[in-house]
Amino acid sequence: MKIAMIGSGATGSVFASYLRLGGADVWLVDPYKAHLDAAVERGMLFHRPDGDTLVTGFSAAPTADTIGTMDVVIILVKTTMTELAVKGALPAIGENTVVMSLQNGLGNVEKIAQIVPSAMAVFSIVFPLALGVCAAKTTAGVQLHFGAVKRTALTEAVGTELLALFTKGGCNANFDEDIRFFVWRKAVANISANALMGLLRLNAGYMFDNEHAYSLFLGILRECAAVADALGIDGGRIYELCKKPELGSMRDYYSSTAQDMLIYKRQTEIDSFNGAISAYGKKLGIDTPYNDFVTDMVKAIQENYENQYK
Repeated sequence: MKIAMIGSGATGSVFASYLRLGGADVWLVDPYKAHLDAAVERGMLFHRPDGDTLVTGFSAAPTADTIGTMDVVIILVKTTMTELAVKGALPAIGENTVVMSLQNGLGNVEKIAQIVPSAMAVFSIVFPLALGVCAAKTTAGVQLHFGAVKRTALTEAVGTELLALFTKGGCNANFDEDIRFFVWRKAVANISANALMGLLRLNAGYMFDNEHAYSLFLGILRECAAVADALGIDGGRIYELCKKPELGSMRDYYSSTAQDMLIYKRQTEIDSFNGAISAYGKKLGIDTPYNDFVTDMVKAIQENYENQYK
């Protein structure tokens, strides 16, 4: 099976390594030339609970223009870059190519479907996440859930083969009949906490220890659960799973959104996080004042990095 990983940073490298160990022909597609050169020439040292493995045999290219048609194209870029990444991947997408999203947030599959012809299959792929656990750190238990947006003979065949590749490569994966719950479970965990850390300028430990910050977190979470319920997804179960995350060693963790706002001063993925909940709320007639406020605050900040008080 020929698979292209569009966006091959830390997370992409982890899942590319699982697939390569499983026997897939893996192409890393990323503009970061030094990383690609090292992966091709020296391989990638894959750290796992059962020991380190040197994974070799990758192919690499800065764009998808010349890699040929793939069986599977996995999109793993920031959600602000989804449309650009999918359009760039079109030379590798054929009539029977399955396109998968391994991205944070909500709305990625819809963005992909607007660009990829409707006859082609689209998967969602998601790794379970306790708050602050990076996908680049392999963990015990189910490490990956994936499933088709619409199940067809093609998606069944490709999904079954992918499951075999992941399993052989050492990744405990599930090919789920309904992927939506897992997509929303992970997204809601991020939506409820990530932007809030940036706005409060607090790491996870301090934020969850503070009663006022935790109250804000729960307000965001309740709105997410209400929207999920309206979409036919078990929002009550998501609420229960997310309401008190086990931080463990991740108390000092700052979310990627907080890092975007506080360290790198760059555009965030807010439109695919709290902004997505606000958008769903408007369509469904559900009030989402917490998410509306967080979205407006983050956008006001990211549009004025150069103008802020120093």
